[in-house]
Amino acid sequence: MNTKNTSKTTGEAAKSEVISTGELRRLLEDIAIADEYAGIDTLLSRGSDGFDWAEMSVTTLLRLMKNSFEAGLDAAHKRGITTVVPSEEVYTEADYHVIDPAPQTINDEDEAARVGTHGIDNVWIPVGTDKYALIYTTWANATGWRKVPAIYTKQPGGTYQLATWNEEGFDFNRMRAEGYPEALTWAIKNA
Repeated sequence: MNTKNTSKTTGEAAKSEVISTGELRRLLEDIAIADEYAGIDTLLSRGSDGFDWAEMSVTTLLRLMKNSFEAGLDAAHKRGITTVVPSEEVYTEADYHVIDPAPQTINDEDEAARVGTHGIDNVWIPVGTDKYALIYTTWANATGWRKVPAIYTKQPGGTYQLATWNEEGFDFNRMRAEGYPEALTWAIKNA
């Protein structure tokens, strides 16, 4: 493993910088997501064993640890980071993106039932002439469960093409019943 001297020798004292725990989480998450064998979407807890536990080999775990350590050394070397400070989580725009985007094409109602993370909750209904709304449940990286509405237009071959969707979705991790009517209202308004 390569090690780097993180001290600066530019004639003046090294400037001490801090990094927040939120920013550190995003740096480490980028490494975990980039590793195709890790199977990790986010390092944030989602309150479900199916999402919060990841099966991986020891070699994958070792690779993630090594890459994280080297990324920490690189950040310290380049930015002069000497301290990690606890902070309120700071989210980037990417943290608000849903993990399962609306597919560009859907072949049938059965395929619509498999979109997102909770297909059993999906709703596929007509909302206009040759227009259908798919309302599905998925996880957004930082802010929890969402009811996501998407509008599809029926194509001559019998498939359905994505016309528009609301990536922000509705519900925001409360899993409340109102998330569905809000998503449906959006779908009808935008059909």
